[in-house]
Amino acid sequence: MTRVKWGYSNLVTSRFFWLWLMIASTLAVLCLRLWHLQIVKGDYYTKISANNYTRMIEITAPRGLIYDRHGELILGNRPFYDLVIVPQFVQNFDHTISNLSRLLSLSKRSLAKITSNQQPKFLPITLKKNLTLHEIALIESQKMQLPGVHITKNIRRDYSSHPPPHLVGYLSSPSAKQLNELQQKHPHKMYRSSDQVGKFGLEKVWEGELKGKKGKQILQVDAFGRRVDDPLVTWSLPKIPAISGHHLILSLDRSLQKIAEKAFTGKDGAVVVVDARDGGILAMVSHPSYPSNLYQSPISKHEWNNILHHPAKPLFDKTTGAEYPPGSTFKVILALAGLQEAVIDRHSEKHCTGSIRLGKKVFHCHKRSGHGVVNLKRAIAQSCNVFFYELGL
Repeated sequence: MTRVKWGYSNLVTSRFFWLWLMIASTLAVLCLRLWHLQIVKGDYYTKISANNYTRMIEITAPRGLIYDRHGELILGNRPFYDLVIVPQFVQNFDHTISNLSRLLSLSKRSLAKITSNQQPKFLPITLKKNLTLHEIALIESQKMQLPGVHITKNIRRDYSSHPPPHLVGYLSSPSAKQLNELQQKHPHKMYRSSDQVGKFGLEKVWEGELKGKKGKQILQVDAFGRRVDDPLVTWSLPKIPAISGHHLILSLDRSLQKIAEKAFTGKDGAVVVVDARDGGILAMVSHPSYPSNLYQSPISKHEWNNILHHPAKPLFDKTTGAEYPPGSTFKVILALAGLQEAVIDRHSEKHCTGSIRLGKKVFHCHKRSGHGVVNLKRAIAQSCNVFFYELGL
């Protein structure tokens, strides 16, 4: 009987041993797992946790201004008003879209397509840019029926001073290739595909200097990705303000530019006025031109086709995009160079037969029969090609 009791006691003791061993092993595994999560992966999960209750949004920086040599503003910035919708605060999406379609004469399909983008609900979606005062009044008058719809102010280029479009260029969204190049060349500028970058003229050449540095703002959000505005539970989160781009001062003389533009009214052509002392560009006109704000606001297909197929090609910059022979105006330069280097004097004479042979090519004078013997004064007066051909050689 005693042996039976001993065997039972031994069995019970053995079972408790294995039970405690399992508990201890489980606790050891849990402790190791906690150590791995909190110590080894602590920084990683801290960042993930922070992303669950905070979001960072970028603040667009104004572009630098462009001035002429006297400090007169050529191209500046001004506030524009855009219509945005914040899905987080919209109570009835279909009803809101219908109201906006009625007020702004926009199709429901286009508005629905814009708002279908997959992004956090607290981020605003731009429905229409550059609202008119009439459109602003319509939206404000219906504010109570449009929860989640706001009018925001954004700084963009101001073309009201009518800057020369071929000179200053224009802004547009970057191509994939241009975006990659800008990101590599100016990594601190934080370029995005939605940015407006210089595509032509001064805006493109001085893109890195004119573009400002974006700011950052951290927002507190809840588990559903909605912005938290309750002052009792929100924290004081950092905000880095945007920095405006560098200003650009040109050698251009704005008053002379206006005179040149006025002289080309109703005419086709181009003119570049250069300061002979330092080579600075004083005026630069390509005519006919196009509206400076052509690429800032939507344009109808009819208007675009009229500009694109205009026989005088207003989109083409005749000052830098074309090559023109200098013509007889260069003869005066040759004459001055010849006199300065003492190659000729005012009495030097040459015989014009109407042409001159250079190798296998024959260059003719505009008077095929020739001018005969001409001196410098007569060569300039009659624009004798042969005289200046020989002088140039």
